[in-house]
Amino acid sequence: MSFPVSSLPGKEPHPNNARRNQNHMNFPTASQRLAPLRRAAFAIALLGLAGITLRVDAQGCSVLAPTDFEPNPPGPAGARPGSLSAAYNNNLSLYRAGAGGPWRLLLQESFGYSVLDLSNPANPTVIRWDDLRYTPTPDSNPIPQHGDGQSYIQTVAVSPDGVRAAFSVSGPAEPDWHTMVGRADPNNGFGIWGDFGNSRASGTVVQQVGSRYIAYSTLGTAAASAADVTTLPTALGSLNVPYETTNWPAGTGLGLAGGFLYYIAGSAIQVIDASIPGPVGNITSGYPKLTITSAMVPDFGGRTPQYVSGAVDPANANKLWLLVALGPILGQENSPSYGLVSVTRDGGPLPNPVSAGAAYRIPAVAGETWVNVGPASSLVVKNGTLYALMWSNRRAPSYRFGMFSTTVAAWATASTTASTSVVNNPNFSVGSTMGFVDGPGNTLYGYAASGDAWVVPFSCASPDTPASSSLTVVNDSAGGAAVADGGTVFVGDQLTIVPSVVPQPASRPLTSWSFDFDFHGSAVEDAGTSPRIKNPDQSMAVNGPTPPAQNILVGPCDPMGVPAGVPSTGVGCWTSVQGNSASAGGTPDFGPDPQGVGNTKALKIAFEATNSLGISNTAVFTVNWKIPATRVASTQVLSGQPLLSASDGHPISYKWYFGTAPNNLLVAGAPTPCTGPTCVPTSGTSYYWLTATYANGFSTPDYVAGTTPGLPFTVTNFVPVFTVNGASTGPITAYTFQTLLIQNNSQRGSGITATYQSSLCVAPCADNFVALSGMPDSAGASTAIAVPTTPGSYVLKIRANYTGAPAGRRRGPTRPRPRAVSRSPSATRPRRST
Repeated sequence: MSFPVSSLPGKEPHPNNARRNQNHMNFPTASQRLAPLRRAAFAIALLGLAGITLRVDAQGCSVLAPTDFEPNPPGPAGARPGSLSAAYNNNLSLYRAGAGGPWRLLLQESFGYSVLDLSNPANPTVIRWDDLRYTPTPDSNPIPQHGDGQSYIQTVAVSPDGVRAAFSVSGPAEPDWHTMVGRADPNNGFGIWGDFGNSRASGTVVQQVGSRYIAYSTLGTAAASAADVTTLPTALGSLNVPYETTNWPAGTGLGLAGGFLYYIAGSAIQVIDASIPGPVGNITSGYPKLTITSAMVPDFGGRTPQYVSGAVDPANANKLWLLVALGPILGQENSPSYGLVSVTRDGGPLPNPVSAGAAYRIPAVAGETWVNVGPASSLVVKNGTLYALMWSNRRAPSYRFGMFSTTVAAWATASTTASTSVVNNPNFSVGSTMGFVDGPGNTLYGYAASGDAWVVPFSCASPDTPASSSLTVVNDSAGGAAVADGGTVFVGDQLTIVPSVVPQPASRPLTSWSFDFDFHGSAVEDAGTSPRIKNPDQSMAVNGPTPPAQNILVGPCDPMGVPAGVPSTGVGCWTSVQGNSASAGGTPDFGPDPQGVGNTKALKIAFEATNSLGISNTAVFTVNWKIPATRVASTQVLSGQPLLSASDGHPISYKWYFGTAPNNLLVAGAPTPCTGPTCVPTSGTSYYWLTATYANGFSTPDYVAGTTPGLPFTVTNFVPVFTVNGASTGPITAYTFQTLLIQNNSQRGSGITATYQSSLCVAPCADNFVALSGMPDSAGASTAIAVPTTPGSYVLKIRANYTGAPAGRRRGPTRPRPRAVSRSPSATRPRRST
């Protein structure tokens, strides 16, 4: 390893302290005229909620199966950088990449952000990671930290078209940085060029008004600020964007909908009509403002506003609806409530709010405790209807999140018509603002950030419609990852399938329903028109009036095959899809073994339901089942150490073979064979074979002497691996009168010991190896050597001499590994030295 030596001292960065916060934004969509609102007082209906997914729905949206896509979402940007700590995804903002472009998700990270593509809204894929401290591009600038801490991003926000983004920072980025402004760069990210206002914002939004972009930032302890960020400076500097301090009170949970700003200030709601910004330097002085207190809305019942979310009426762009989370009356209520009001601008001062009816209290029975969860509750448009999604967190007797929903039009009857869903996932959490993307049919996709990030599918419909069916699928074998329609899984994987019907059967009972684990297009199974399923595996006639909450499929599997498979356990499943020619229309799903490794077979899952108003659709979900291959993680193994399976999919058992010749292998470990994912090769052998068995009964080809030759592997005694000042290759920079820290990460086989030598001289030079004193022979051990006192370019080489090799293996000193890179003072390119 080569390194230039400088006579100047270096400076070490300091780690950062964590500071987290939440911001509040809403994402309204389509339009349709709403039915007139009715007012009526109602009694609170009490409902005990057990620890399972519960649906007693009438009108609104139900939660399907939430999926956690952090800390390592898939995507072309690759794995999470080590500098961006996981579990800091506490804020998010949605936007479109250009007019009508794909949906994107801007997600808060510890020291920056990530951008995820939502072209498939059920499976966010990461297309950009950005650590703002260390990874500036030609379109950005580094934002160094100045103090200890684990994070410094406090809030994130982005304009609807993705042209401008804003990031408020916390302590470790102070005092230089406050609310930083970025512009879109060519690499799906944002280059930082502006800074305004204050740090530690409680909420940040970026408004797009024609060709202008206005950023707003609220504080929990001081007045809000506003800045025109249409044109950013050409050089980054602290507070280089002019801004104004408003006369709005301190508050939290800033949101933006249709030109209205809103947030909580103490125990009141602030509403600001920001639809016509003033000129730079006087942006906000002409904004009409309204303060809404609990006393102004008798339907709040004296309860205190804690959080607020908003959306514009899809039939009236001048009407803002506000969904207000209200705290419980202390000593009298064991659950919070929600209020719904509207504010309509008419060009003058904002009028007092109009209530949609009495507050809706979260259903609770004696012994339960429910609390508000933060600004996650939302108003969102689906198929032209404005829905209220109200989250609450049950703390006792068990911990669960519940979502309660109704339409704005049906608010007055919510106590008897609201839908109820309890998320039966103990890891699920929702607290910060949610964003939404429209899905097909009745499906709506929500995104929540509360440490980790979740995609939450919803199914929304009115009760006065024919039954509409949908399916969501997750791969339990892959940690609960969502499976897209047409997605690929491995043979033997376990899937959880959630069938859903809207309107909910509790509000409009079903007259029939059918489910098929392996639905074929043959006339035997498919009628061609709805209802299509002719040969169901489950039905109302056999399984009762409502479909199951979920089905387990260890697949592929066909309960109509010969012999029949059992999807829930996988018993008989592989043979069932090799013997289902009758149900598959004459040709079974899979032919005789062996199968072609890597081949896929597209099979369908189907579900449909009918109510008294008819049937809307048959939900057909395609899964590509891929034939797995067996392989090992590395064909080079340390002596005395095992080979490790890296086989596709999720095998449940293994059979290992070893031998000295490829056509003469024996079962390893006899009379107790190796059946796990690792196996230590028999001494002296150089060939292996691995057979893997999967949960549905599929097995990869077994070894047959003389027919399937074994695969080669090699045994290595010692693998030298060293780092110098944390770097594994040169050149590096070191400073005179300091030391080089050499860490030994070498790998060694069983019984192998080593001693170490080093050679350090001015490049170019002849090797001069001397003992590397103080270097322990253990992984992770380190020692230090002095940096030469004369500046220049040097080359460092390290050599290991090992002993203790098993019989038949070479003993003695290693060849020096070609790890040193030398560079003369005048060289422009490094050259490799051995």
